[in-house]
Amino acid sequence: MDRIKVMQHKGKEILFLDLSNCKPDETLVIIKEFKKVVSGYSEHSLLTITDVSGFVLSTDIIDDLKELIQYDELYVKMGAIVGLSNVQRAVYHTIMMFTNRKMGLFDTIDEAKEYLISF
Repeated sequence: MDRIKVMQHKGKEILFLDLSNCKPDETLVIIKEFKKVVSGYSEHSLLTITDVSGFVLSTDIIDDLKELIQYDELYVKMGAIVGLSNVQRAVYHTIMMFTNRKMGLFDTIDEAKEYLISF
């Protein structure tokens, strides 16, 4: 799937999840595929970037994102999110409180990559 890619940055492997400009029905398919990909990695080994620029939120999608964040916690060492609008930032903080996770928030993919290489 072209919305899930492995990228290299300064010797680190980063799994990139591109949810930019996704509509809810498309997002559900991508999330399911991402779970399959993530499960092939060792525990706490993954660095991830998720791009949500122009992403369309719905109640179902929020629930699926909560479930994804809980699911991939076993595999993800650290994650970064790019492209959150002000409304999405409020949703992000709610999801993080619910899941007890922390991820970096960035405006650009390059900023997120630089952050992740420290882990």
